[in-house]
Amino acid sequence: MYDLVSLGEILIDFTINGQDENGYNCYLENPGGAPLNVSCVFSKYNGKSAFIGKVGDDIFGHYLINYIEKLGVDTSGISLDKKHLTTLSFVSLDSNGDRDFAFYRKNSADINLSKKDIKEDLIKDSRIFHFGSLSMTNKSSYLATLYALEIAKRENIKISFDPNYRENIWEKDKAKEKIMEVIENANYLKVSLNEAQLITGKKDLKECAKELIKYVKEIVLITLGENGVYYITKSDQGLVSSYHNNVVDTTGAGDIFFGTFLFELMQNNFALEKDKLINCIKKGCKAASLSIGKKGAIPSIPNYEDIII
Repeated sequence: MYDLVSLGEILIDFTINGQDENGYNCYLENPGGAPLNVSCVFSKYNGKSAFIGKVGDDIFGHYLINYIEKLGVDTSGISLDKKHLTTLSFVSLDSNGDRDFAFYRKNSADINLSKKDIKEDLIKDSRIFHFGSLSMTNKSSYLATLYALEIAKRENIKISFDPNYRENIWEKDKAKEKIMEVIENANYLKVSLNEAQLITGKKDLKECAKELIKYVKEIVLITLGENGVYYITKSDQGLVSSYHNNVVDTTGAGDIFFGTFLFELMQNNFALEKDKLINCIKKGCKAASLSIGKKGAIPSIPNYEDIII
């Protein structure tokens, strides 16, 4: 059985890494994609994970498959597309390590994922099904996402959802519409404060949390960067402080937080007792703090022994 199967975007993050002697930018080639990052967290922690998605039958697609196979992620759910190229993202970092993305994914492979690409057995044989909203920006991958979600619901599998909203990919109103269409399926929701405000139309953190938990079955996590994580369940809520580190690159930090949280929650048989829940959140925060000290998302996933608190 798989601990977690995720579905969605899979891409290469090209992150600026200084300049050469002629003043031209040099780039690191890092595998990425928010749902993929979560699968990689599970595999890095010696869990069993798989990924469902689509890459181009090109040098980048084969690189991605080979890279995550070495991490232990089951890639049997990744389809090769001979007609469309692998999605690329170029990442620039400011002096605080915050990133800005330029996506090259118009008619690319990941948004051409289709229902026939979905391996039902992977989902049926998992404990957690994880997805985001970026696979819902194109009709084909949108229908594939809903199809996979229906399988998970039918099999009573725990469902985790991270919208991972990107303003330069789709309009706010359209994004909110699609997010609201699927949010009630989620046992576990992770959002940034900006995403919480977009979804609820409210500004206050606690008001956002109270609104979101009306839709989500078990827990909502609102990430606040260096200010920690605000959580809310049907019976409890509170703020958990973050761990601090020198910021190099924040790419993937939220995914590493959420992946770690889900892994720890699974280790505790999905129990929501306050002490255990807070411990899961703290470990997620520690993992995220370690990740921002390195460049890239997947390459910055810490070793499991380093997140022990």
